[in-house]
Amino acid sequence: MSSETRWISVLSALILVIGIFLGIAMDRFLFRPLPPPPLPPVASGGARSSLGQLALERLTRNLNLQADQQKKMREIFDRYMPEMRHARMAGGDLLAIRMKMREEIRKVLTPEQFTKFEETYRRREERWRGMQSGGAPPAPPTPPAQQ
Repeated sequence: MSSETRWISVLSALILVIGIFLGIAMDRFLFRPLPPPPLPPVASGGARSSLGQLALERLTRNLNLQADQQKKMREIFDRYMPEMRHARMAGGDLLAIRMKMREEIRKVLTPEQFTKFEETYRRREERWRGMQSGGAPPAPPTPPAQQ
């Protein structure tokens, strides 16, 4: 094998190796998919307060909360929502946080309101578990027929 042929072979192998490395680098750094855009807040006040605000609006409508009850519930949600969000992301104990929150909510609601709150919460949990297990969520209960 002549010196010129050996030189061409080495140069070709070097160009091939450089091309492979450049291709990998371009694939990793230039052609990686863009991250998904952030979700817009659901309600005014930003994403931090939107979940608590939606829950408070739903509770106000379903339980006929008075103005002072709404204020106390808002304080509870504002205090616990960041803690719950952090626990959800860090794998913390969500159940313990929910139980503390539930006890504070019990103090704000009347016994009748709290019973209705517990029933609504139980139905939502059942639907959530049904969706997580891959099945269809159970249908919401139908109101009894008026006679």
